[in-house]
Amino acid sequence: MFEIRPMKKRWGSSDPEKGIIRFSTDLIKAPIHCIEYVVMHEMVHLKYAHHDKEFYNLLSLVMPDWEERKKRLEMIAI
Repeated sequence: MFEIRPMKKRWGSSDPEKGIIRFSTDLIKAPIHCIEYVVMHEMVHLKYAHHDKEFYNLLSLVMPDWEERKKRLEMIAI
């Protein structure tokens, strides 16, 4: 399940225990490749709750250019 709601400091968040992903209403303002990054980032959190080695290994497997997408997203103010 996913939710869209205003967020002041994040593009997205997830609750792996409940299987919920939340996206900021401001995410729609980002380029599509950045939106794809946020969606994939939060989906990977459903398997790995923390930013550990396994998390980044899976993210890199499914989206090899995630770091470039993240850098672009960080240039956009929320």
